[in-house]
Amino acid sequence: EAMKHIVHAISCNTGLKSINLRGNGLTFSHGLLLHEVLQQCPAIDDVSGLPIMALRGDVPEELDLQQKGMGPMEAALAIENCKTNTSVKRLDLAGMRMGSQGALHLVSLLETTSTLTTLD
Repeated sequence: EAMKHIVHAISCNTGLKSINLRGNGLTFSHGLLLHEVLQQCPAIDDVSGLPIMALRGDVPEELDLQQKGMGPMEAALAIENCKTNTSVKRLDLAGMRMGSQGALHLVSLLETTSTLTTLD
């Protein structure tokens, strides 16, 4: 599968700082796969508009992803990173096309975090 090759290339490239994969029809499952490899890529700061490095560093109190043209792949990255982030209090996913798999992972996030106080 093409995404496995992309993920492998990302993991091998230590110079990458930013990745934009928007508009490529990537699924929530692709986002979960990418999330796993990003754990080994600490230099990557931004993925398709998501502040990955900030989320890893427990920095933002708000994550506003409303109407940013993000799809299921970005939803997966946002939700999975929020599961370990202890600073995001407000998460705005309005207009994000996460699909049913994303909704199930969002439920999991809501069950595991006590930090999040507002979900839009």
